[in-house]
Amino acid sequence: MRKLPTGEPCAGKPHARFGGRGRREPFPTPIESSHNVKASGCSQSRAGYHSVVNVKLTIEYDGTHYHGWQVQANCISIQAVLEKAVSTFLGVPTHVNGSGRTDAGVHALGQVANFFTDKDYHPYRILRGLNALTPRDITVKAVEIVGDDFDARRDGRSRLYEYLILNRSTPSPFYRNRAWHIHEPLDIAAMTEAIECLIGEHNFSSFRAANCDAPHPVRTIY
Repeated sequence: MRKLPTGEPCAGKPHARFGGRGRREPFPTPIESSHNVKASGCSQSRAGYHSVVNVKLTIEYDGTHYHGWQVQANCISIQAVLEKAVSTFLGVPTHVNGSGRTDAGVHALGQVANFFTDKDYHPYRILRGLNALTPRDITVKAVEIVGDDFDARRDGRSRLYEYLILNRSTPSPFYRNRAWHIHEPLDIAAMTEAIECLIGEHNFSSFRAANCDAPHPVRTIY
């Protein structure tokens, strides 16, 4: 179990302010001693030290107005907004670790992230608190207390991507930021034949960033 000296904040950087969702709802009390995750909470372990909780988030967002996941110096990102919300809720600057980077404008139905804290809060209280502090286009769908060794990025086993094509003569205001509008008829047979080359195991070395620390570039597409 990780230990954090009393009063020492978790690593992370504060970010610019952003609009909130509205007033906060009443929160339930912290985890009772009989709760089965109490052992992973912030109980006093020895003089001057508190246990640290690993909190897993499942996030849904509309990425239209964001420059992807990762914090950037001069652009607003999903990670920056979440870190601001978590840091405000906990009262200390806190780093939020994401399951992977996304490009500008990409949306998510279930992206996973995690952070560490020495606060002994019930998951429901964290859920309501964070959703009160995030804008309407970002929602925390679920909060779980997980083992100290859980890492949202390194423990991901698969990722599911969905690409939409709106194939009709006119655009749609509802799919404006959700689909690629193609007004010419599509050759479905040719598309089906061509996509077969993507299925299977491939080496993606040419797509890796210079500082990528993944153990290998081989991935399987289903």
